[in-house]
Amino acid sequence: MLSLRKKSDAAPPSVAWHTNFRNFERLPDTKAVRTTFFINGLTVLAATAALLFFLFQEFNRRTLSKELAGWEERIASDKAGSAAAVAAYAKFQSEEKKVREVATFTRREIVPSEFVLRLGETLPPEIVLNHIEHRTAAVTIRGSVRGAPNEASGTAQAYVAQLHADEVFGSRFESVRLTSLSRNAVTGELNFEAVLKFPEPKAEKTSRKK
Repeated sequence: MLSLRKKSDAAPPSVAWHTNFRNFERLPDTKAVRTTFFINGLTVLAATAALLFFLFQEFNRRTLSKELAGWEERIASDKAGSAAAVAAYAKFQSEEKKVREVATFTRREIVPSEFVLRLGETLPPEIVLNHIEHRTAAVTIRGSVRGAPNEASGTAQAYVAQLHADEVFGSRFESVRLTSLSRNAVTGELNFEAVLKFPEPKAEKTSRKK
């Protein structure tokens, strides 16, 4: 017959045959060892990163120094040519100024006989000229206008506009303007003065703006 045993009657578990002689109080703290290892590793990593950054900056510095030396050498080699170009440009400006002065003088120079003849050709019958003054910057003409006061004033203004639009005077003078109008108490005529201004040189205009 089979014999039935209860679980409580089962054999006890096996026990290790050797004795544990370890002294846990004298064993090292493994957690402290791990912490020290990680701190040392981070320190080495930071030092390596700082060294790489320094080497990179040193490389950039040397590269920039080489480029700067190259540019300085190029500037030194081009200095002579640049100085010659500046001197040539200054000479060109001087010659250009002379040419402009000659051109301005040519534009301003008028032949008195031709000028008077042209004035006579364009002179209205109501106007009499009694004074012509030629200066460097302008020509001044003075005269009188016959007729009623209102009509005489309009005639003088129309004459000045006519001189400004004239094909000869318009190209020779920069502006023609009426500078004065006054009634002559003795003759009853209207006296006027007009100024025909020569064009200014471009160099003078530029210097005045500055």
